[in-house]
Amino acid sequence: MSYLHLLTYFIFIVITDFKWCKTYPECCYLLK
Repeated sequence: MSYLHLLTYFIFIVITDFKWCKTYPECCYLLK
């Protein structure tokens, strides 16, 4: 896995996590 691929994946996770946090805050607390 290349560095760029890893970076893209990480950004994707952060954005998805952020959307989840806005939609389901209690789920976000459980995940962290």
